[in-house]
Amino acid sequence: MKGLLLKDFYIVRSSLLILAVTFLAVGVALSFLISPWALVVAIAVIFSFQASATVQVDKASQWNRFAATLPLSRRQVISSKYLLTAILGAGGILLGAAVGLVVMAFQGQVDLGGLTPYLCLAVLLVFLPSSVILPLSFVLDEEKSIVGNVLAYLASAGLFAGFILLVRRFLLPEGDMTAALAAAALLGLLAFALSWLFCPGKLSKRDI
Repeated sequence: MKGLLLKDFYIVRSSLLILAVTFLAVGVALSFLISPWALVVAIAVIFSFQASATVQVDKASQWNRFAATLPLSRRQVISSKYLLTAILGAGGILLGAAVGLVVMAFQGQVDLGGLTPYLCLAVLLVFLPSSVILPLSFVLDEEKSIVGNVLAYLASAGLFAGFILLVRRFLLPEGDMTAALAAAALLGLLAFALSWLFCPGKLSKRDI
């Protein structure tokens, strides 16, 4: 598993310059338009997306066929993409929080209390879409996979908004939304865990 992750990290490293430019552009815009804490969401989503991108790189280079000759099960290869997503997503959240904190320090006002909603949204938008995106990346070609990625993120954002509105209207009309936001984040983690548990076994039975 360590070797699989290292191989994928080398692939991700090749796109770090593009990611750095993206962080700079997105960070400046979000810092002024919304909040520096929005960087937590932006960076986490961009980081985690790289895991599914490595699946398409493997297909293009036919590495998945080469992997079939190695002393690795196909289930391990697929499962490594879930682990990579979790690592990149968590790393993106930490980096986004650190950069957001630096930006707020430069602005002269640090509001740690405002981090909670963006942290919950980041967890949801990293793990809920990934629970669908990763299986689709193995099943679909690159063009169809991109469409599936966009739809997965849009659906996740819609579910998050609907869940919060539902809770606010019926359960906590005047209460603290922290519990609702945390529940939405846990929903994303649960979906990802279930996908990780069941999908590698199912996908490993498909033809390469």
